[in-house]
Amino acid sequence: MVSGGEPQIDQDQEHNMKLVFVGDTAVGKTSIIMTWTQEAFPSLYEPTVFDTYNGTKMYKGCEVKLQIWDTAGHEDLGRLRPIAYANTDCFIICFSLMQRDSLENACKKWISEVKTTAKACPCILVGTKLDLREELERLGDHEKLKNCVSDAEIEAAAKKYAFQAFVMCSAKEKKGLNKVFHNAFKVVFQMKAIEKNPPAGGADASIGGPPSGGPVKKKGGCCK
Repeated sequence: MVSGGEPQIDQDQEHNMKLVFVGDTAVGKTSIIMTWTQEAFPSLYEPTVFDTYNGTKMYKGCEVKLQIWDTAGHEDLGRLRPIAYANTDCFIICFSLMQRDSLENACKKWISEVKTTAKACPCILVGTKLDLREELERLGDHEKLKNCVSDAEIEAAAKKYAFQAFVMCSAKEKKGLNKVFHNAFKVVFQMKAIEKNPPAGGADASIGGPPSGGPVKKKGGCCK
């Protein structure tokens, strides 16, 4: 898991970063990206094949040139998705807090797929549609809540499957979106610090916890 310390960032260096979103169909990957980058929650659901966002964001006083890939969760696109994985700095694996089976897919299917191509890349676990779960909690609808993922369940899953961080968010209410991306930025800069100054004696290059894919070996994205 991400440690509490902030990574050292070279203020004079140009910082480029590629983030790739993966997860089941319709869990809200596109909504997170569009709402955070364009300040507009999409009103209609339009299935994605591949889409990218390129832009600049600030983190800790530094400009970060971002490339964000939005991928499709359809089974029949399984052979095409790895095209998006090249030179990725961090995978953001999404599931719906309203569907417990989507959490299982995130922790087994999706992390397995990205690690096959990008073994050393850090992964962040993101639970979407927090507003819908909170609405059920306000209504006291315990029957429907049985199928929802609890805070304890996402934390346990993140630890069990060695995600570098976990976040719960709502794109519709713009809640937790900055935390999603800021955790990704933090993880990537921590990984780059490890690349620049590897632990002495070949020590484990994990980030505040057990490694999700072993020590970092390549620069400029962990999947080349």
